Amino acid sequence: MRFKILIIGLFLSCIVQLKAQMVGDKTSMDLGAIENYNNDTVYFYFTNTGSKTVYFLPVQPGEDYQVLCSKKTIEPGEVFTIGLIYYTEKRGRFSIEVPLNFSSSFEPIKIKLSGQIKSIHPNALTVCPSIENSKPLNNRVPLNIVVRDKVTNEQIKNPKVNVVQNHKTINCVPGFRNIAFQCNCEYGRIKVNAEKEGYLPNSMVFDYNQENNTCLIYIEPLPIREPDTLRSVYKPQIVVKKDTAIEPPVVYVPASTVDNGFNSPAYKPNHLIFVIDVSGSMKDSTKLPYLKASMKALIEVLRPQDYITLITYSSKVRVVFENVNGQSKSALLYAIDTLTARGASLGAEGVNLAYDMAHQHFIIGGNNQIFLATDGLFNGNHFNENDLFKMVKHEANKNQIRLTTIAFGKTAKALTFLSVLAEKGKGKLLRILNLNTDKEVLIEEVKASSMH
Repeated sequence: MRFKILIIGLFLSCIVQLKAQMVGDKTSMDLGAIENYNNDTVYFYFTNTGSKTVYFLPVQPGEDYQVLCSKKTIEPGEVFTIGLIYYTEKRGRFSIEVPLNFSSSFEPIKIKLSGQIKSIHPNALTVCPSIENSKPLNNRVPLNIVVRDKVTNEQIKNPKVNVVQNHKTINCVPGFRNIAFQCNCEYGRIKVNAEKEGYLPNSMVFDYNQENNTCLIYIEPLPIREPDTLRSVYKPQIVVKKDTAIEPPVVYVPASTVDNGFNSPAYKPNHLIFVIDVSGSMKDSTKLPYLKASMKALIEVLRPQDYITLITYSSKVRVVFENVNGQSKSALLYAIDTLTARGASLGAEGVNLAYDMAHQHFIIGGNNQIFLATDGLFNGNHFNENDLFKMVKHEANKNQIRLTTIAFGKTAKALTFLSVLAEKGKGKLLRILNLNTDKEVLIEEVKASSMH
């Protein structure tokens, strides 16, 4: 019995000793009256007074605060710095309490911050609710990124934002109301990327430093057609001469449009839907760059009566732009330039979505054509090759929606698959193997498919 009591006593003594290891100079701070509050960092200092190494444990995420730390390991006698940032849009009195967990104690040490906010700085609208809320402290002013609509100047909710620094991509986390972002990167020149569905992606170079820590980046909405012209109806105009000879349909050619041989009345209007494989296997030095060059050549000769949709697929299926008029060349070319390859290959889902788009924006009497560009087979959920062949054949025969394949790579099985798919879709199997000789292969295919 005495032995048990002795063991328990020693155990409790150890706990008391461990609790005493981390001693703070203070655990509560009142900031008083604050003019123009701007998410300022408040510092607390703790000393390891014990004889053993102490580890700072992750802090549970908070919706309105962020915890910064100088390091995660505190040696005996070492001073440990904690930074606390409180985020709010409200004026008036505030008080928050944050628990800090150390390996030396079973109970957290609580730090308290209070004050009275008289006014809010315009940039004080960012919070970083990371999975592990304790971030390394480096005495830097946090980088804030705000994404705005280029047309309306309104802040955009839920965009995707990242930063590239020293060839390393750093994902940014959403902050206050999902309209601001914070990224943990070093001072210096960075590249900020922002994108959102329905907008053209944008990138900008930003010099991040203590005084210049809020980056505004603008993204432009994708051009859209007027609601009353969502679906084009092509009606040939038949002109009868005195000798009763019938001429082909006449298509208006703007004077500012370069002819390129495509503005002849012999060609129908087009809705071209590109389904592009941007999985990791397309990250070849020639595959995606050759495809992008060919698509850009095609975009240069599109007419006002032509429309184009772009769908990409990898681990996810994404609509880059939908049913955009051929006159919006700069926006289309820019979007093509932003394509990068990574992830898996959910091609079947991309093709299904392409047919949905083809039906939604079908041009009656025009050429409605899907282009599937890939270097391999599909690995989509519940994918069945025969079912895909049947669907493609049905859409070509009954609904006049062609499917042409653009094959990259040299895998025999993949080439056979794409060849059969193109045959079922009343299209062709195209190859872009040499940019000098094959760059205009898409233009020639569109001309052949849209000719009367």
